[in-house]
Amino acid sequence: MITTEERISSITRRFNADRSNLIQILQEVKKEESQISSSAMQIIASNLGMEPAEVYSVVTFYPFLGEQKQGRYTIRLCRTLSCHMKDKDGIAEQLSNELGISFGQTTSDGLFSLEWTGCLGACDQGPALLVNDNLYTHLSVGSVKQIIHKYRELAAEKEKSPHDQPGKVITPGYINLQSFPNYEPWKGIKSLIRKSPVEIAHDLSLSDGIFTSELKSLLDEAKKGKAEFKYIVCNSDESGPGSFKDRFLLSNYADLMIEGMLICGYISGASKGIIYLRGQYADLQNHLHRVLVDCRQKNYLGHEVFGLAGFNFDIEIRMGAGGYIGKNDGALINVLNGQRTEPAVISRAHFITTIEDFIRVSCSSEKGKKTQNQISKPSFSSKVFSVSGDCTRPGIYELPLGISITSLLEIVGGKNANGVLLGGVTGKYIAAEDFELPVMQESVNTGATVVVIGPDRNMIEIAKNLLEFFIEESCGQCTPCREGVPKLLEGLKSRQISTSRYYLLDLCELSECIKLTSKCNIGRSAPDIFLSVMKKKRSTQS
Repeated sequence: MITTEERISSITRRFNADRSNLIQILQEVKKEESQISSSAMQIIASNLGMEPAEVYSVVTFYPFLGEQKQGRYTIRLCRTLSCHMKDKDGIAEQLSNELGISFGQTTSDGLFSLEWTGCLGACDQGPALLVNDNLYTHLSVGSVKQIIHKYRELAAEKEKSPHDQPGKVITPGYINLQSFPNYEPWKGIKSLIRKSPVEIAHDLSLSDGIFTSELKSLLDEAKKGKAEFKYIVCNSDESGPGSFKDRFLLSNYADLMIEGMLICGYISGASKGIIYLRGQYADLQNHLHRVLVDCRQKNYLGHEVFGLAGFNFDIEIRMGAGGYIGKNDGALINVLNGQRTEPAVISRAHFITTIEDFIRVSCSSEKGKKTQNQISKPSFSSKVFSVSGDCTRPGIYELPLGISITSLLEIVGGKNANGVLLGGVTGKYIAAEDFELPVMQESVNTGATVVVIGPDRNMIEIAKNLLEFFIEESCGQCTPCREGVPKLLEGLKSRQISTSRYYLLDLCELSECIKLTSKCNIGRSAPDIFLSVMKKKRSTQS
């Protein structure tokens, strides 16, 4: 009989006993053992040449790892803003009643564990939950009963494991994309591949696609023949409340994304690509694996791609473990190295950008270059937005940068909104009096998340939910963020905030301290919603 030590040692060997693969090793151990015990941590540490305390720090940091033994089916209910606005608390109560347990507990028969989780990328279809890797949306009291009944029946069929049920691709309610559907995958790169990397970079820089600053820097270096990266990394961790366009793009345009990664690999000399897939998107893993296998069979990936001698490029998928990364590239590099998602120096070996960026590279390669006088100004190019909240037509929209918030709200059915959370948790709260502002790089944050706040919403409750998100996702490295944000939440729950002017001023000063001293954009953005609500409160009172 194989011992636990032999099973765990076999897993570490499968990942070459490489320290950078620690998170993947822990995920496999959790899958096979249903927990990561202290003895398992010691075995892993010994095999990787680490201290057990280092392994423990990673296990206890990520929500999808942890020491606690889990049930056969882990139910994870989204707790973030868009689902909160769709009565996730009512669904939480129903789940607890049906299972007879509280969140963080496992049923006595070992069948179900119940947990909260971060955004599942179904914000326009909330409330939403995961059962293992299966996503369920538009939850109601009736559907919760049906879901639990289904898995109880499944458990009775002993020959089936909890991983046998395939995930389903969730389609947003409204889809308004003008650009991407018009492009044929692999057509662009086939026309470019006989050119030199310098020529391709020059052509792309003269296309009319709007790229992030990271991609523009890569193209500038490649035009000079100085782009040298080892890894091309696609960061699909949108994961902030209200963000779900990446789930849709991964489900429908994975070919274009991979083509864009391949082009970036060719012009930079990289031979390896990494798709970082957040833990809450595990239901998309099999879909992406199928796309990658198909690409390898067609010689679009692998050895001597497209028959070009010396051009080797392949892509692997790295799964997250439930922690929030957002667009913090340093934190993502830490994850890829098997560490905690703490701010870090960005490695010159990694080129990191977004799914949408890689898709735009692919589309631009097919479209071809334009002359200088044909190039559109960036502010009038389009961007893909995730729209959710208090509107009648939530979904995915491709809209021109430069559009006013008023016009955007008319399109999505949110005319009576009191405010908009633009750019996600690290973006801005825009009040109704500022709705004529254009959504442009030069004026307001161009983050791709729009959460519409209706006239009947209690902004204190909205702020509480967002602060709870920051507390849950804080890496804990910066003391003002770690200790200060809970104080802001405590203040919102206190009567003193309405009765004591000095108490409110103290909290506002604390907010400014957090913004000034936090290392990452997440910490610096955490107090913004508190300050916005207090500003609104003071203007209403005056």
